[in-house]
Amino acid sequence: MANHNFDSEASIRDARLKGYTVEKILTEFGVKPASNRQWKSFECPFCHCKKANVFPHEGIRLFKCMFNACSSDGKAMAEPQLIARLSNLTDREGFIQYLKMAGVWKDVGKIPLKHPTSNIQTEARPATPTATERPANGSLPEA
Repeated sequence: MANHNFDSEASIRDARLKGYTVEKILTEFGVKPASNRQWKSFECPFCHCKKANVFPHEGIRLFKCMFNACSSDGKAMAEPQLIARLSNLTDREGFIQYLKMAGVWKDVGKIPLKHPTSNIQTEARPATPTATERPANGSLPEA
């Protein structure tokens, strides 16, 4: 059963407050900043060209390789997506791995994939005909 009280944004904030930034993730995967210790024009972990950058965007820092032919497809990535890409995981698996690496993962059951107010059934129940659903002759269908 899904835990509808899981707050993914709060979990990511907690991980970042513990210092698990894009730069830390890159370092843990063996990527180093440029020789001037800046995270600009450093070697990309995907294409190995020295065109990778870490830059601020809306209050967070993102990774992006500026080389057009890079296998990262020119996408800017936050920590979970970066981990997913570096580890050959799905985005969801990368998100969970990020929280585990930061020590903020709480095993809360399944993380909901849909908004909690959706009408998706979580458990399948066998259909049992009611009296009004029975055939006119009153017999139940053969199993």
